[in-house]
Formats: sequence, C-alpha cells, structure tokens
Amino acid sequence: MPMAPTLFDSLEDDIELRWRNFSARHPEVYRNIVNIAKHAKDQGKTYLSMKWIFEVLRGSAPRDYDSPVALNNDYTAPAVRQLKAEYPELGELFRTRKRTAA
Repeated sequence: MPMAPTLFDSLEDDIELRWRNFSARHPEVYRNIVNIAKHAKDQGKTYLSMKWIFEVLRGSAPRDYDSPVALNNDYTAPAVRQLKAEYPELGELFRTRKRTAA
C-alpha cells in the first residue's frame, strides 16, 4: 500500500525545483562543480563531499571560478543527484543515502 504524501515530500520537490531554477540561471556554478570533481578525481581522490565543493566555490569564486553567487546548502543533495546522473564516473565519488521522499 503506497504511503500518503507528507510535508517532506513537497519540501524535497521544492528543493529540486529551486536547484533546477538556480542552475539554469547560473550554469557556471554547475560547470564549476563538475570541474572541481573532475580535478579531484584526476588527483586520485576517492571521496568528495558536495558541501566541501560548495565551500570551495564560496571561498574561491572571486579568484578562480566564474560565479560569486550565493549558494544555498539545500542544493547539495540535488546537485549530487544531477552529477551522478550526468557523470556516473564522478558520481561514484559521492556517498549518498537512499532517498525516502518521492
């Protein structure tokens, strides 16, 4: 028997939608996420944290990367899901929990 939707289901969907809208407005952010993950993998890293990547972007945006936009930590999970879908070879660097929301 399927479970009834909860408040958390709509919250998760809202975060996904906000991430998609944000990344459409600021494609350089996702591009930089991919570049950082590729560089880390090339350097032999076997584990990455999207929160760490966000902090790298926050700290180096004015110097090394294209985007000084404000990053919301709510976007880390949808960013990992997108990265895993589009770049499976990079997605293996990220540990994720099984999603319980729809």
